[in-house]
Amino acid sequence: MPRKTKVVPHLNTLNKKRYSTTTVDENDGSGSSEEFEEMESDSNNMADDEVVDFQDKISIENIADVFELCQATCPVKYLSVLMYMSLRHLGIKWTDSDNILRQIGAFKSETSHKWSKAFLSGDFDEFVSENRGGKHSPDFWNYFPEIEISAKQFTLERCSQKVASFTSMDLALFIDTAYYETIGITKDTDSELIRSVSSCR
Repeated sequence: MPRKTKVVPHLNTLNKKRYSTTTVDENDGSGSSEEFEEMESDSNNMADDEVVDFQDKISIENIADVFELCQATCPVKYLSVLMYMSLRHLGIKWTDSDNILRQIGAFKSETSHKWSKAFLSGDFDEFVSENRGGKHSPDFWNYFPEIEISAKQFTLERCSQKVASFTSMDLALFIDTAYYETIGITKDTDSELIRSVSSCR
């Protein structure tokens, strides 16, 4: 019979210790005295670790790095409002808050204050809206949505063929033909394509 490793009894002891509110008795027979000595030395080493003094160890650059990491999953507006409201709640002056927010890459205090007011007033729709403008003028597809649909269908059919010799020039020619059929005029021989090849990529 193969010899049992020390890992299984050690893990059993750790699980008992983890899920119980009382300490594990050393004489319960689940492990050897060597294992308990190892566990005791590990817990003593953890207790000997020095307590981190955050005022000495953390710089504004560290906070800026964490802020930048958070930007990957959350909009800057939300993070800026959170930081601004936290700083103001802790009693930090408006100008000092502005300096901190600028150093970490957040919105200025003025902008953060505006969005904080929107959030605190209960206007959640205004708070989460982007207000970045958007499309200011209609484009070709707004005037001819049926050509867009047929161009997508044409692309899908051509790409699904076994021999995929489909190019953006083919699509530009298809759109050009469909455009002149839709408006009902004939194309001049020297006129350019209605949609450029680069716009069809």
